[in-house]
Amino acid sequence: MNKNSAKLKGIILAGGQGTRLYPLTASTGKALLPVGGKPMIAYAFNQLLDAGIKDIIVIIQPDDIAQCAELLRGEKHLKANSIQYVPHPPETKGMAQAILLAEPFIHRDEKIISTCVDVIIEKGIRSVVSDFILQTKGARIAAFEMGDTAGFGLLEYKNGKITNYPLKDKNRHERGIVESGAYMFHFDVFEKIKKIKIPEKGESNIRDLFDSYIKKDTLYFSVVDGWWSDVGNSLEEYKKANKRYEGKQ
Repeated sequence: MNKNSAKLKGIILAGGQGTRLYPLTASTGKALLPVGGKPMIAYAFNQLLDAGIKDIIVIIQPDDIAQCAELLRGEKHLKANSIQYVPHPPETKGMAQAILLAEPFIHRDEKIISTCVDVIIEKGIRSVVSDFILQTKGARIAAFEMGDTAGFGLLEYKNGKITNYPLKDKNRHERGIVESGAYMFHFDVFEKIKKIKIPEKGESNIRDLFDSYIKKDTLYFSVVDGWWSDVGNSLEEYKKANKRYEGKQ
């Protein structure tokens, strides 16, 4: 299968409350916060469009849909074939459950390229998408090599496959590869999500979904070079990204 023949559907996960960016998110949805003069979600759109994904589903807080649509209409260069806004109900428990909200809008023969709205990958995800298109099963993660993985989602691997995704550890100062927040799946991801047990209190973790692939030895990764940021991770990260892109738009 080549890139021109693959059917791709994008998902932007923009439904989070943005609690780590409070008080900026007290009156503005995280996806709508400006980064260098552009709404944060514009970067996620650009990453998908640049990788050849022209049909995009946005999982977003219901109160943010109208404003998000208006802002994106103002970004003339973001030319998608279709944009579907899907409300993210407050009872949705975890990222995997948010991905499940997109199921009614995706066909079985489409490959799913998802990205968190607060992740900026400066060189884009084209290479990762190209790798994933060649996969007939399993999932793939866009990863970055870091000299200090403390507080990030460290990935343990062997022969190009993820073998373990340990809990984040702020005291683990070691070199390794970390997951970036851009994930790729086949349609069977929805059945895997439905099998995840949701705790009575709290929410399910994306790690639970990854584990279902690790058990089948079908969780792959591609390392991306260059600068990236989990902008929504903290006010400090947000300020760094905002400063990097200030005046570049």
